[in-house]
Amino acid sequence: MFCFTGAAHFGRMRTDLEKMVPPWVPDPKRAVWVAGLLEMLGAIGLLLPEMRQPAGICLIAFLIAVFPANIHAAQTGVKLGDRPVTPLWVRGPMQALLILLLAWAITARY
Repeated sequence: MFCFTGAAHFGRMRTDLEKMVPPWVPDPKRAVWVAGLLEMLGAIGLLLPEMRQPAGICLIAFLIAVFPANIHAAQTGVKLGDRPVTPLWVRGPMQALLILLLAWAITARY
C-alpha cells in the first residue's frame, strides 16, 4: 500500500496531492515529492527484516505527520482525480488501523 500511494506522488495525481498540502507548508511541490519518496522507502524497509522496525517507526511518524494534509483536503473539498478525498470519518480510523498494523509488524516475531 505504501509503495502504491508513494508512487502516486510522482504521476498524474501529483498536482491534486499538492492541493492537499496545508497552506502553512512552505513548498507543496517539494513536500509531495518528499512524502512520496518516504512512503516508498518505508515500504521497501518493511520488506527487509533488519530494517522492519526502523521503517515501521518512521512510517508511523509519517502517518501522523501527514494527517494535517488529510484534514486540510477534507475541509477544502480537494479532489483526487474526479473524486473527493476520503472523508475524515473514514480517513481517521483508516490511519489508526494502519498505525496499529505497523506497530504489530514491527513487534511480531515471524
